Amino acid sequence: MYRKIVFVALCFVFSHAYATDMSIDTVPTSWRLQNYSGDKVVAFFTGSACESGRLDFRSDATLGDKNRFWSVVLTAKVAHKPVVVYYDASGAPSQCLISSFLLKEE
Repeated sequence: MYRKIVFVALCFVFSHAYATDMSIDTVPTSWRLQNYSGDKVVAFFTGSACESGRLDFRSDATLGDKNRFWSVVLTAKVAHKPVVVYYDASGAPSQCLISSFLLKEE
C-alpha cells in the first residue's frame, strides 16, 4: 500500500512539473524582438502565456543562444517560414522562459 501511495504522489508531482512546458508553432511576422543592455533579448507578441506574449531567455542562456534566436526569428520573418519555440510558463503571467527553438521544415 505504501508503495502505491508513493507512486501516485510521484506521478502527481512530475505531471505538474512538466505541465508548464508549452510551445508556439507559427510564422513570427508580428513578433517584436527587443534588445536590452547586458545582452538581454526579449520577444513580444508571440502568443505565449505571458503578458504581451513575452518570451525571455533563462539566466544560463549564452550570447550565442540569443544570437541564434535572433537569426532564426529574423530569417523566418523574411522568408515567411514557421518557427517552433518551447518555453516554460511556470512563471506566467510575468515570465515565460525559452528552453529551445527551431526553424521548422516544411
